[in-house]
Amino acid sequence: MFEYLDDVATLQKEIKLDLAYGLTGKTAIHPTQVPTIEAAYAVDVEDYEMARALSDQTAPAVFRMHNAMCEVATHQQWGAGILNRQRCYGVNDALSLKEYAEQSF
Repeated sequence: MFEYLDDVATLQKEIKLDLAYGLTGKTAIHPTQVPTIEAAYAVDVEDYEMARALSDQTAPAVFRMHNAMCEVATHQQWGAGILNRQRCYGVNDALSLKEYAEQSF
């Protein structure tokens, strides 16, 4: 639960910590907090892509994606959780710093 009504920055930080510790929910004390909470639970594009690849029945047992090793037997449960969050909260399509730097303006 987050008790402060007008401290969105701290709420966002707290949710990031919650997610890092594996917590999967947040209690809002005011309806204005709900959009911030739901936005924080949206999954990153790279996590979503990796989770989809892990759930592919034709995926090799171990593969490389986004410069990380993916092992289906080890990471499949993580991937299922990411896909479930994506169904509930969507995908955070914000550009990474590298992608932003590569944009031509």
